[in-house]
Amino acid sequence: MNTRDGFTILELLVVITIVGIISAVILGMINESRIKGRDGSRKAQTQELLKALELYYTENGVYPLYGAGAGAGGYLSGIQPAFFGNGTSFKRLPKESNSRFFYCVSNDQKTILLAVDTEDDKGGTNYCRVTRGSGPYYGCPAIEALATDTCASRF
Repeated sequence: MNTRDGFTILELLVVITIVGIISAVILGMINESRIKGRDGSRKAQTQELLKALELYYTENGVYPLYGAGAGAGGYLSGIQPAFFGNGTSFKRLPKESNSRFFYCVSNDQKTILLAVDTEDDKGGTNYCRVTRGSGPYYGCPAIEALATDTCASRF
């Protein structure tokens, strides 16, 4: 009688398929956790930034200008230098300030819009908004249209 010990090719294929499915599920969960972690970091940066903007407003009676004048906006790094750096309440901008954060200030510098690009879109646009002031116009129609939902719905 001839007996062989070992696995058949069919058994090996079944095991490989099961291992592949399990690893795909695990990698998907890890990737989702990374996205939530980065968005959690953006939430903390947004809260810190808003506190600094409110402190600036309390001390100066207006929000900081964007670039050279009011009624403008763009990447966060364009905020007037008096807002951040040595001797200010906000030492440095977030690491992703030129790709994930947009800032707008109205002409009277009493109203701002902060748009934050999140990775977990929840079915909307990539950007959510945080506003301060009376609104409804914040100085940057393009950014206002870009960030349609509030960050409270995402964070």
